[in-house]
Amino acid sequence: MSSIANRRKLIRNELTLTRFLDIALVCEHRGDLKMAEGAGTRAMQIKKDCQGTDFPNYDRYADSLHRIKMKLALADAQRRA
Repeated sequence: MSSIANRRKLIRNELTLTRFLDIALVCEHRGDLKMAEGAGTRAMQIKKDCQGTDFPNYDRYADSLHRIKMKLALADAQRRA
């Protein structure tokens, strides 16, 4: 019974990760970079806590968040100029 509960927990965690990453990517596409950064940060934190930084697709999450942060910094710099 314990293995079934563990499997369900893993599936639920993976769905949560995917949702936060999807939200981040949609927000990025729509230009809402603040919301994209928040969702991307949450996805990274869950990924790190649940699967660790050595998990095979961890870099995908890190790359997405890095790209969003770079776009946000560029937008802030353009606003100040």
